[in-house]
Order: sequence, then structure tokens, then C-alpha cells
Amino acid sequence: LNTYESFDPELVLLDISMPEMNGFEVSLHVRETFPDWIPIIFLSSHEEPEMIAKAIDAGGDDYLIKPVDKLVLNSKLIAMQRIAHMRRELKQATAQLEQVNQLLTQQANEDGLTKLFNRRYIDQKLDSMVAWHGRHHMPMAMILLDVDFFKPFNDNYGHIEGDRCLQAIANQLKATFCRSGE
Repeated sequence: LNTYESFDPELVLLDISMPEMNGFEVSLHVRETFPDWIPIIFLSSHEEPEMIAKAIDAGGDDYLIKPVDKLVLNSKLIAMQRIAHMRRELKQATAQLEQVNQLLTQQANEDGLTKLFNRRYIDQKLDSMVAWHGRHHMPMAMILLDVDFFKPFNDNYGHIEGDRCLQAIANQLKATFCRSGE
């Protein structure tokens, strides 16, 4: 167990009878201490169904009775490698999906041009913000604004300058009113 973390094994082979800790204790410790799944195969001369069940309950993924046929052991190792590979791919895909979901949530909640929160976000958060400020007896302010004469500005100077104008207004609003976490 002392070298487990630095060794970073791809597979653990355990016997039930070992000098300092039995295989059940080692398996339980590995499962509780290290979050990433690693295949654990018990190799033991104990044939009793209760021992096999106890090994699986302790976190083992397979149980082979000694003496183990080399062909069977090799097949089990290949199967565990296949499962480990699929789990790594699933973990990677999950991480990528979480990143994409964060980006989609951000895009759904803010205006693409100004990066200010949009109406959808305000509609979702307003009730909880009012409730929180009420519970904590804290004042709350909300600003709704409209840029006067923006259409003539846009028509006169063009959409690119109109976008720059909106971004400048948004940056000034953020610099003046936004506080971290709000």
C-alpha cells in the first residue's frame, strides 16, 4: 500500500492470505483511498463460495482459484485492460462533456456581444436573489436600462461601431457595478 500511489498500477493481483494485511483489507483500503477505479483480481487457493463473495464484496473485480491456468489468467488480464481502457475513455468523455456544458451554460446565460447576463439568467436568478436579500435583510438594487438613440447611432456609424458602443457601455457597467459573486 505504501508504494501504490507512487507506482500507479493498472491492475492489482491479491491473495487473501498476506503477511501484514489480508487481501480483503487491502482491497477495501484501495477502493476507499483511491478514487480512480483499478481492476482488482484475487488469486487464492480458497474455493469456498463465501470467500469468493467476500472478495468481491471487498472491492474485487474477479476471483481465480490457485493454481491458475496461465491462459485463463491472461484472458482475465486482457478483459480487465479492456474495461480499464473503456473507463479511461469514459472519464475523458465525461470531462469534455462537463467543459462543453459549462460553456453552453455560460453562452445561454450571457449576451454574446457584451458578456452581460441576459434576460434568461435574470429570470432564473431574480426570485432567489430577492429571497436571499430578504432573509439577510440586505438591500438589493437592479438596473434596467435602454440606450437612447441607439438605432440612429447604429444607422449612422454602422453595426461594427454600434457593437463597440454596446461593449464600451457594458464594460463601464461591469467596472462600476459588478461585484464578485453577484
